[in-house]
Amino acid sequence: MSKDKVIEFLFNEKKYRVEKFVILLFFGIVFGYIVMVFEISLLAMNIIVLTFVLIRLVLQLIFYNKIKNIKTSAINWLGILICLIALIAMSFLYVEQMKLKNAAYDVIEDKVNNKSVTIEYVDEMDEENLYAIGYTVAGEDERNLEFYYWQDNEFIPENIIDSE
Repeated sequence: MSKDKVIEFLFNEKKYRVEKFVILLFFGIVFGYIVMVFEISLLAMNIIVLTFVLIRLVLQLIFYNKIKNIKTSAINWLGILICLIALIAMSFLYVEQMKLKNAAYDVIEDKVNNKSVTIEYVDEMDEENLYAIGYTVAGEDERNLEFYYWQDNEFIPENIIDSE
């Protein structure tokens, strides 16, 4: 009995609308809290959420609609397609973000003689290929900000480019 109610709750689009809205609102607040408190990348969290949404949509199409003899509509396939495109785009952006962050770790660790550093942010500036890297060095209270150009998949200090 409870298994049927869970299946109906997850896949029936007409039942439990208010309950679904309240739970979605709650999970949205929890999602925001996790991103802010644990400093997890918003892209990484969105990839996880979109993966679950995609799995739910596919399961609904494959199993629930077949069991209940519900015809698959174009909107179902469109939802899966949009979710899949968004998931691929966010995954690509996340990989690019991690590539920048790893390159930032490499260049900053070389600068501070391989001391432990924490990269707080890597932000692209208005000028083309110019990035601001904010970091802290372990054991120091000072926050540092430096500017680097992104060329050939590595960061080059701003002053080297300016002097050429």
